[in-house]
Amino acid sequence: KPVDELLFKEYVRAAYLTSAKIMEARQLDKEEKSHFDELYLLRNLEGDRTLMRKILLDFVQEGPAMLTELSLAVTGGETEKIVWQANKAKGAFSSIGAERMRMLMLMLETAAEATPPDFKHFQELMVLIEQEYQKLKQCLEEWVRDDG
Repeated sequence: KPVDELLFKEYVRAAYLTSAKIMEARQLDKEEKSHFDELYLLRNLEGDRTLMRKILLDFVQEGPAMLTELSLAVTGGETEKIVWQANKAKGAFSSIGAERMRMLMLMLETAAEATPPDFKHFQELMVLIEQEYQKLKQCLEEWVRDDG
């Protein structure tokens, strides 16, 4: 059966881009940067530290469920659900200035939208997502405990 050249080129491009982005994510992890942008969130909340505390507590409490849903979709190879869950999480993490998590969710979303989907990188991305979430969660817990 002949190979559809356009589909093959798209697959190679998507695999290359995803691999490059995984390398970029690993490099970001080596840099000394905060896991969320406290000033960004505080500005968006017009300086309301009480509301910020509540939002960060919600992230600490609800984050594991969000990642579990995403992990189940990845394990099941449910690309539509991966795209939906990753997009939802991307927006949530973006809202608190968690740039690394936002970027990882975008990478997962992009891999799931590729034609064909880039299943090879799903598990590797999930490992990076879990690792980054644990670091983010620790930062959020520290901020809530110390109240900034």
